[in-house]
Amino acid sequence: MIKIIVAYDEQDSAIGYYCLECKNDLAALIDENANFLTVDYINSRICNHAYITIKLENIDFDNFIFVAYSHGEKSGKSLLCNGSAYLDASNVHLFKNSLVYSMACATGKRLGHDLINQGCLAFIGFNDVVEVVQEYSDIIRRCENWALIMFLLKDIALVAAFDDMKREFTRQIDILEESDFGSSSWLIGNRDALVLLGNENLTRRDFWEYKKN
Repeated sequence: MIKIIVAYDEQDSAIGYYCLECKNDLAALIDENANFLTVDYINSRICNHAYITIKLENIDFDNFIFVAYSHGEKSGKSLLCNGSAYLDASNVHLFKNSLVYSMACATGKRLGHDLINQGCLAFIGFNDVVEVVQEYSDIIRRCENWALIMFLLKDIALVAAFDDMKREFTRQIDILEESDFGSSSWLIGNRDALVLLGNENLTRRDFWEYKKN
């Protein structure tokens, strides 16, 4: 089994709908592959520093994947839910031997590096503030989930999944430019803010049945 933890802020007034849509898309994939994926969902009500800390202190897998659909603090120091940090410098050590997949603003600027420095295996996220345009939420959702889905479904290296995600961004940018020239600048900015830190050669096999005895 591969252990996945998904934190999402569905109650946020600005992007709550989008966080929920991202989580639902991923949940559909997980349900279809329940024979090798196991997941815990952490919604707005319980997504806070104390809960995350307790959850990871008692996790029953050595290696796991942590997915974040929420705001990121603009300086890149933390992940936020309900305006407060749930992942920051004080609990990054609990993400040792994990892959953190953060679709939140700017977390690749500092938090990603803090995670890697404390033993996190790899981090995918954005190193700048990014944008969600509600009219095209299906496009950005597809792009942002792309690398994670490819990584889970195929026996490929993380860097291959990451590079394919950037290509998917470019494909969607080209489609947007054909239908509405000039409307794709925000999506270009999002693509260009993508970063991969840590071990690029990880595969899903590195997360397979690392359950604690």
